[in-house]
Amino acid sequence: MPSEIIWDACSDMTNYVYFNFDETAPEFLKILFSDDGDLSISEFSQIPPKIDEDKKETMVNILDEHKIPTGFPKEKRNSKEKFISIIDFPNFLLQVLKLKNKNVSLNDKKLLEEFKKSEPNPREFIFDLLKYRTLFDKYVIKQSLTLNNDENKQN
Repeated sequence: MPSEIIWDACSDMTNYVYFNFDETAPEFLKILFSDDGDLSISEFSQIPPKIDEDKKETMVNILDEHKIPTGFPKEKRNSKEKFISIIDFPNFLLQVLKLKNKNVSLNDKKLLEEFKKSEPNPREFIFDLLKYRTLFDKYVIKQSLTLNNDENKQN
């Protein structure tokens, strides 16, 4: 389903979202992004369904069914991480929810509670997640671990 593909790509904060699609769902790159990496669609309905999307979903169900990464085991961390983001995925979810509902608390320990109270439309929220993640990647500075590792090897 497109919503699951978008969710998975947005949830990996250790890379730019554009590259996460390149690794897991390259067929979506041409649909979702222009050549310069900007989002080229304006709403979820412009994404062609990959698999039947008739299943009734709520954001609480999506949160329950999908992993919300908060970090990787130490042995995977060194090989997986390419960038250090200033925010983790649970907090990014709350930031996106807060943009739609000013009454949302940004306490990540109350993540499910906030989604239950707000009950956002899942497709709209998934699209907003992609939209704001693209903007986040474009305008928020990340630290490259590749450069740090190269400098450490030279010393």
